[in-house]
Amino acid sequence: MIEPTLREDLRATSRAFYLSLVFLPRAVRPAIALAYALARAADTIADTTIVPPERRLDHLDRLLAAVGGDSPAALEASVTVDLAGAQGDPGERRLLGNLARHLGLLAALDPTDRGLVEEVLRVLVGGMKLDLCRFERPAALDDRAELRDYCFRVAGVVGEFWTAVHAAHLTDYARYPAAAMKASGVRFGNGLQLTNILRDLPRDLAIGRCYLPREDLARHGLAPAELALPGSGGRLRPLFLELIGMAVEDYSHGFAYTLSVRRRHLRSRLCCALPLLIGIETLGLLALRTDPLDPTVTIKIGRGRVRRLLGRALLAVGSDRALETAFRRTLRSAGFEAAAESPFPTPGEEAR
Repeated sequence: MIEPTLREDLRATSRAFYLSLVFLPRAVRPAIALAYALARAADTIADTTIVPPERRLDHLDRLLAAVGGDSPAALEASVTVDLAGAQGDPGERRLLGNLARHLGLLAALDPTDRGLVEEVLRVLVGGMKLDLCRFERPAALDDRAELRDYCFRVAGVVGEFWTAVHAAHLTDYARYPAAAMKASGVRFGNGLQLTNILRDLPRDLAIGRCYLPREDLARHGLAPAELALPGSGGRLRPLFLELIGMAVEDYSHGFAYTLSVRRRHLRSRLCCALPLLIGIETLGLLALRTDPLDPTVTIKIGRGRVRRLLGRALLAVGSDRALETAFRRTLRSAGFEAAAESPFPTPGEEAR
């Protein structure tokens, strides 16, 4: 079971994840819910504009120390003074106020789960710290390798964590070895993060963060500074579509991951299927944008559509054939016909 305060904090700060949490198998809920809550708190610290970057880095260091077993007292005092009371969002304010309590829950986890949560948080918070240092002033990533590294540090690593927690608690979790599933889980997470990058591109550029690699921009005759100029959206669109295609390919590995979870673990299958279907539909909407730099356009899947996708996943999740049909149907309706006709990769395929 999920501790009530933790449950309410998750409900207040992440409706999409909370929906998945409801369906997660009971055995894996505590570790996954706690890891998400602590990562969400760290993300709130990293993204706040209330204090300068050096203070945020200090808070993140204290958080990592507390995750590693140090007393959370220093973290609680500094976050309370600097951040918690000044947060405009009531859910984030509540989450930061309960940070020490959630760290206490981490200490109470069984050793295996605690170790997995500590490991994933070290990578996730390390990625946030790297971002703060990299974008202390307006900057851009250099190449695809940096883009992939960033996606892994803030999302792909969650695919490894998710697999490890499930394998620790659910007998015969998947049809393939854990190493192969982790590799596909990384691609799954990378695709979700790349979708976020493409959706949030205008907002990130406005605060001096360009996650589009300089190398790719140069191939299309662009430099990061030019993305602020009128008319640049049309010039950027071919690269934007290229990166959407990269995210679709990542999702094909996510589909392979989901299909490889054994049917007896229907709840886990469902929790994988739903974000994939939502992600594909989001990419489809992004692909329709004629100007990917227009800050007045917000791409978001509405609640009604999320409910319909949930219904589609619920109906299909118990059958391999029905689930694959649902995936391919979603790809086609989003405009990704080539991906819909291609075979899904085998988990771990790239590692062999």
